[in-house]
Amino acid sequence: MKPRTFFRHIRQGFQNVGRNFLMSLASITAVAITLFIVGGFTALLFNANKIADDIANDVTIRTSIDLAADDADMDSLEKEILSLEQVESVEFSSKEQELEYIQATYGETYDVFEGDENPLRNVFVVSTYEPEQTNAAAEAIEDLAYVSEVNYGGATTDRLFNFVDNFQMIGLIAAALLLVLAYFLISNTVRMTIAARKDEITIMRLVGATKSYIRWPYIIEGKIIGIIGALLPFAAIILAYEYIYTRSQPFFASANYSMIPPTPFLMYLGAGMLIFGVLIGTLSSIQSMSKYLKI
Repeated sequence: MKPRTFFRHIRQGFQNVGRNFLMSLASITAVAITLFIVGGFTALLFNANKIADDIANDVTIRTSIDLAADDADMDSLEKEILSLEQVESVEFSSKEQELEYIQATYGETYDVFEGDENPLRNVFVVSTYEPEQTNAAAEAIEDLAYVSEVNYGGATTDRLFNFVDNFQMIGLIAAALLLVLAYFLISNTVRMTIAARKDEITIMRLVGATKSYIRWPYIIEGKIIGIIGALLPFAAIILAYEYIYTRSQPFFASANYSMIPPTPFLMYLGAGMLIFGVLIGTLSSIQSMSKYLKI
């Protein structure tokens, strides 16, 4: 295709949008609303997965050390725990530190246990490489010498991991169904826009215009509708996401969790929305045109 012909098709594509403004506006609105829902759901799904992973990764194994263990015994126990294939790190917390934490959390009620009255034990706080390894690591630690008690939440933690896995699976299925629904909604709207000019297309074909000459302006029109229909909801999502991120970050930070930072997440999301909008607009135009060019 010659450059001059290509630019003429682009000009005609914009003219088609302007000449059929109401139908084009309806198509752009349908694309924008649909992609806003898709983009918003995608942002929600990714952040929900991020926070669910943060919660799962926050699970640790608290290993209480037997009172009979001396410093050498505790050093040996720490090395044994670190040697386990599931274990990423081991942090020592003395019984004094444990008491300080309880006092800070629950108040002065526990001040009577200071000094020699402290009934708590020294603890190793163990983290695994993957949350799913917590159960196996806890069982292995439980069998080691000088281990008094192992606590990681047990059945509650297992239910948490199952919930995270099920939530992520359901989210992916819902996202896939939403994309399919979005495709049909947008493609049908664009097809209706093309169908409204079927007489114009038929006349051009009857007077001898080539299929390529007829098709390209409408393909460009579909791309324009897809681009505008993607940019509008993307701008709205940027404003909404930035606002929610700024407002919610102090709350999540206090719990040691966080949303996905706007940059570069929103850029990737916007690129995906733009590609999706242009692709659907183009494919819908091609499918509609092929129907009316068969004469």
